[in-house]
Amino acid sequence: AFEEVKTIVTEARTILKAVGLQTAALHFENDSLLAENAALIKRLARLSEVKQTKGGEGLFLTQTARRCWLAIDQKTARAYMARLGKQQAAEEQAIQQLKGRLANKSYTEHAPAHLVGETREQLKAAEARAAAIKQEAEKFKHL
Repeated sequence: AFEEVKTIVTEARTILKAVGLQTAALHFENDSLLAENAALIKRLARLSEVKQTKGGEGLFLTQTARRCWLAIDQKTARAYMARLGKQQAAEEQAIQQLKGRLANKSYTEHAPAHLVGETREQLKAAEARAAAIKQEAEKFKHL
């Protein structure tokens, strides 16, 4: 039970930080674990409230099988999605530039090996960041 509470707290804090909110409410449907641990979850996740409701909208937590969500309004979610879109575009541009550099035979054959290696590492890092942004956007697209 504590591991489940920890998972909920961690995800809630991660989301709040990502969207730039200080706090939000966590709502849930008919869940005794959440009801019994509401005060603890509220304190640890720095939430304004943890409340049982019937239905509702917001950003559903995906790391738990429990039906709970952060009451984040659509305007805030859309603004965050716009920021993610800009970050995604920047990463895609960086990826294309790095791939272009590595596709240039003159660069790969004549540049010092450590520079070519650095470029390959930069490409891997940019691709990982782009994948993380895409995964983050998936969480928010249904809001």
